[in-house]
Amino acid sequence: MARHHLASIIPAPAPARLVVEQTPGGILLPPGVAAKLNAKSALAAAEALVAGLPVASPQGAEAAVLAAVHQLESRLAQTQAALTKAERRLRQLEQPNPAAQLLAQNPLFIDLETAGLKKTDPVLEVAVIDTQGHVLLSTLVNAGQQPIPPQATAVNGITNAMVVDAPAWADVAPLLQPLLAGRTVVAHNAKFEAKFLPPWDIAWVCSKKLADTMLGQRHGWGGLQARLAQCQLEPGPAHSAAGDCLSTLRLIRHLAGLAEPVALIY
Repeated sequence: MARHHLASIIPAPAPARLVVEQTPGGILLPPGVAAKLNAKSALAAAEALVAGLPVASPQGAEAAVLAAVHQLESRLAQTQAALTKAERRLRQLEQPNPAAQLLAQNPLFIDLETAGLKKTDPVLEVAVIDTQGHVLLSTLVNAGQQPIPPQATAVNGITNAMVVDAPAWADVAPLLQPLLAGRTVVAHNAKFEAKFLPPWDIAWVCSKKLADTMLGQRHGWGGLQARLAQCQLEPGPAHSAAGDCLSTLRLIRHLAGLAEPVALIY
């Protein structure tokens, strides 16, 4: 069996069709094909592909080389796609992690449980924790003379009987101001929490928006539990503002790449 060696690439005017010339020194490729191979490594790969194939005529040599070129083109396309994906991932890794940047600001985490969605609805519970899980404030709040709607109880588990001996919001709000004023404060629906509090020069961060940006998906209303499930994170104690604060902290730590567990510390 004859073995053909791709010994050289000699530029020549582009022919109307692919013509492979056999010479005593090997096979001569037209410039159109030579440009596609365009490297010693590609030449070696093509040589390996056609080595050992029986070639009984110039037409057989032409078909063998053309098949080798097509295989090289396919491999080149696959390699280019892999490189593009790797470069995109590398750029992502080089970008600062916004969750890690947030934790570096030593923010506080807050959650409010309320009797409704309107700004005038009473606050039923509030909790504030730091980045280590220390509970800085956690209390039920007396709803006053306004009964708690059943639909609110269905969401947060708080009943009128539970808050009858709790402090009024007018007594709790002054405790929040020295904690929150001038601080970065994280809430999973920051726009909701913010409307129940006075403007105390708080730098609000919405963990829901941050998670949507970093994870690239949206889960709509109630997204905290969906995000925890998606990230395989254990939620904080159910039906408590402190528990939701802890859940939010765990989510942010996960987004920042921190694997160490964190719990509430009273």
